[in-house]
Amino acid sequence: MKIALAFFGLPRCSAIAFPSIESNLLAPLRAAGELRIWQHLWRQERIFNPRTGEDQAVPEDNYEPFAGFEGSIVPRPDSPHPLLQRAMVHGDAWQDGFVALGNLVFQLQALYEVTQRVATAQPDVVVFARPDMLYHDPLDPADLQYALQQPDVVMLPGYESWGGCNDRFAIAGARAFKAYGGRILLADNFCERTKRPLHSETFLRYALAFAGIPVRTIALRASRMRMDCRVQAEDFSLAPSPSGRGLG
Repeated sequence: MKIALAFFGLPRCSAIAFPSIESNLLAPLRAAGELRIWQHLWRQERIFNPRTGEDQAVPEDNYEPFAGFEGSIVPRPDSPHPLLQRAMVHGDAWQDGFVALGNLVFQLQALYEVTQRVATAQPDVVVFARPDMLYHDPLDPADLQYALQQPDVVMLPGYESWGGCNDRFAIAGARAFKAYGGRILLADNFCERTKRPLHSETFLRYALAFAGIPVRTIALRASRMRMDCRVQAEDFSLAPSPSGRGLG
């Protein structure tokens, strides 16, 4: 099995997050097949996000564990993303002065860039992972096998879907990963057709439905890290048990 692991976005507190990545993602993936690891990470000197209580410098050592992977660690542009200007017309889902929306569009851009690189390798299964998560559970090899046998499927965490689909981690089959990773191309379509602000979880659900991609839930749990190494409290009450996977 040819497996691609794709990191995207911004690393946070890698001193804590990366050991969980090593033990709960990298180790089981290497045991399951031929693994290649890609990334598209934004290099920032500072992060400002009032919603998460972050306003501080981004230490350079956050990037060090990812430096040897294929792909890019590039400066995040100072100017707003062109999509932000168009999306702002449709409202601010987070009501924070469009800060979260600005971060979302750059996250979607990073996801698109790494997906383009992954596609050149024609993998059997693609695992998408944020680098700023504390992963609590090892990836289940049975989920990889399911995605191998059902290449049209995307498998997502079943908790904190916020009216859509959890967008922090995914296992995607060979015919499904481009719909997941390239969804920024549908952002304008989402806003125009739904008349709603661009929102991460509801947009993911829309994009997968638009592409006709079935969704299954997985039992893997992960918590968001903040730049000061706080671990975000998560509600895992809807996380399925390892035997509880089902259609979403």
